[in-house]
Amino acid sequence: MTVFKIMFSVYNIILKIEDGDLACGFVKNEYVLAKNKTEAVKKASKNVRKRISLHPKINIDPGSALELRIDDIVAGVSPWKLRNKESFLFFPMSTRED
Repeated sequence: MTVFKIMFSVYNIILKIEDGDLACGFVKNEYVLAKNKTEAVKKASKNVRKRISLHPKINIDPGSALELRIDDIVAGVSPWKLRNKESFLFFPMSTRED
């Protein structure tokens, strides 16, 4: 078994803030113990989806599928990283008018 770090990014979700709703995205590192990359991605995706569903300020349109994009996968990370519970790092989506 190997410790993997999977970095996810997500775009076009709604974050509830004091001034209303904000279209944004986020990045998130997730650490899992797995046999291979495929299993690591499945476990990490499940963990991130669960954390999103429990986050009180994230509102995802029930009719849309949440697309978790994999930005990076690193195998052989220190086992101590399994204890990390890193947060979501949110960023606003730019509003361009073309």
